[in-house]
Amino acid sequence: ASDPYALAVGARDLTIKTTIVKGQLRSRLGTERAWSCDARLSPGCAALSPRGVGTGGGASSLFFTGDSYGDNLGWQAIVPAPNTQAGRTRRLPDVAFSGSSSTPQREFAIYWQGQWTFGGGTSASAPGWAALLALVDEYLEGHNRPVAGWINPLVYRIGGTPQRYPAFHDVIAGNNLLQNAAAGWDFASGWGTPDAYSFALDVGCANGLCQPGARIPTATATAAAKPRSTLAATARVVATPKADPARTP
Repeated sequence: ASDPYALAVGARDLTIKTTIVKGQLRSRLGTERAWSCDARLSPGCAALSPRGVGTGGGASSLFFTGDSYGDNLGWQAIVPAPNTQAGRTRRLPDVAFSGSSSTPQREFAIYWQGQWTFGGGTSASAPGWAALLALVDEYLEGHNRPVAGWINPLVYRIGGTPQRYPAFHDVIAGNNLLQNAAAGWDFASGWGTPDAYSFALDVGCANGLCQPGARIPTATATAAAKPRSTLAATARVVATPKADPARTP
């Protein structure tokens, strides 16, 4: 996940608030917390690590400014960097998405091989961002603009500077057992979770599409995907590894 050409996605625990209005169920965003399951509070979470599990985050020991991999990480200069012998290291996660796997009630319901099951964690968060970026690409292509491609520098520009359309819900609560979520970018949730509509419009603005009230088209099936062979279009969206406090110095 710390590869500079991958968008590292963390998980957050989402609570939805529901109300009944004129006989209809209405829902709205409730609380968002960086996801972790502390074995001291929930013994069942000790299966993989004595302390529990949580969304990953931290500084890479592989990728850093001035290494031989071709990216100077200048786009991450806006966020805190640990002092290491390697210099400014790649920090992650970049963003977050719903992916709690603390309890079935807060996981994704998945129909698999004839029965319902539940799943979560960063393995659920990363596909959410992949789907969002697919819709963003469709929006751009629908307006004769190139696809977003390698999105990391633009994600940090959108997150670190005021935008016409606020694109992120800042996650300021919870932790990943090792780092706490905080205002702005942090090692537990990155820039936070996306407001999908606003994020797409901000990407559009960066590509000359700043139109008030512009609408994002819904996804449509196509006969065959267009081949894209440039490096910028091969960027990956990946889940951050689960934090294992037992193995962390």
